[in-house]
Amino acid sequence: MRLKVFSGNNRTNDGSTDNHCTEETLKYFAGLYDEKEDSLKRKAEVFNKLEALNIDNIEANIIKIVNE
Repeated sequence: MRLKVFSGNNRTNDGSTDNHCTEETLKYFAGLYDEKEDSLKRKAEVFNKLEALNIDNIEANIIKIVNE
């Protein structure tokens, strides 16, 4: 039985991820769920890159850009 994903949405939920993400992305998130070493390593790398960003003034910069 196929059901509509959301009310008013004609798209059916057929259990496919093909239209939602790449195979690499799917493997990554599935690997996180399964606690696979390669996915956990990639997650750590992403978090390290995020921590290295200097975002001290990001709110002020966004407000400045929006108000220009």
